[in-house]
Amino acid sequence: MKNSSIFLIFFGCQNDNIKNQEIKEFNKAYNPNDPEELTTLHQHDSIKMYGSWPLLKESVNSRIKNNFDSTQKSVISKTLKQGEIITRNQDNSIVAIKNYANDTLDGYYFSYEGMQKDGFYRKGKKDGYFRTYYDDKKDEKVMLIAHYKHDTLMWYAHPASDEQYIYNPKGFDSPFDSIYIKVPFVNGEIWYEGLFINNKEVGLHTIYKKAGGIYAIADYHKSLVYFPDNSDTLSLTECGYKKIEL
Repeated sequence: MKNSSIFLIFFGCQNDNIKNQEIKEFNKAYNPNDPEELTTLHQHDSIKMYGSWPLLKESVNSRIKNNFDSTQKSVISKTLKQGEIITRNQDNSIVAIKNYANDTLDGYYFSYEGMQKDGFYRKGKKDGYFRTYYDDKKDEKVMLIAHYKHDTLMWYAHPASDEQYIYNPKGFDSPFDSIYIKVPFVNGEIWYEGLFINNKEVGLHTIYKKAGGIYAIADYHKSLVYFPDNSDTLSLTECGYKKIEL
């Protein structure tokens, strides 16, 4: 009997030591500044805690893991490029404007490396009109305009040269056998539209004024050009490469 009593006392002390250590771990795991956690502690006094400690410990471990995961995601998010980022040179002139969503180009894009260029990205892919300018962008002299859909080049043109003529001296180019092209001025108004087959003008092509309205309609089937403003009709040969005022 004496040996049994000694064994029981020893076991009880060992069990209390384990519980006390677990309670210390439990208290360390909770944030005492968190009202929600203070409420949880209040609801579980030391006596109740003994009986449900395995469940509480599991809950605490789960909460610690979730907090850790959230912190990690927050740190990762802070390292990714977000929103508009403007880069300036030593003269404080803007040399780049790039918009990001989670480190991926998304939105307006501008760069000045030798020549000024701008366009739009959507989820890392070129999407819309990309322009390369002569001199300053504000002068609106577009050397080259290219149109992309989901990073695929649809066509490109040379407005600064060709918008001065009925004919297109430099012409339009596309990787597609047949394509209908509609080209805007920088101000958003349409400059030119028409069908191209193997990069050759086919059918009716319309040239617009920069302020809006039709300047001329070229009929490539009949080799004629119609001018709505004065109801005049000339041959494409007569128009030649004579400069026009838009």
